[in-house]
Amino acid sequence: MLFNILLKYNKKITVDVDAKYQGKTNAGVEIFNAWKYNILVQNKGSSIVQIVGRYWNIVDSNGFVKEVFGDDVVGKQPIIDPGKSFYYSSYTNLRTVSGIMHGKYRLLDLESNNNFDVIIPAFSLDLPEIKSLAN
Repeated sequence: MLFNILLKYNKKITVDVDAKYQGKTNAGVEIFNAWKYNILVQNKGSSIVQIVGRYWNIVDSNGFVKEVFGDDVVGKQPIIDPGKSFYYSSYTNLRTVSGIMHGKYRLLDLESNNNFDVIIPAFSLDLPEIKSLAN
């Protein structure tokens, strides 16, 4: 039964990602490649939802894995009314010039008080001049 609920919600909440290379950045003595990603979460359902958690799995082309967990996105737990959306920008750094990122959001249906996850499929983090890699 829970599986059917997840499928129902996943069809009504969409997540669009746009990742752009920002150049090299220094973090102490190490130099990283920086990516900014813009996220648009749209509520195409009929219930009011709130983002109450997030998980990111970020892998560089050497196989180094970074996992990010949190109870919010950019310091907020946004409430998204039906037909509305929430937009934000964030960033990640890689030691390599390419990588891949995927994750999920934990949402709360404020009418039924049920939590559910929305999966964010993998997207590439590649330099603009490099053809997108399969990572």
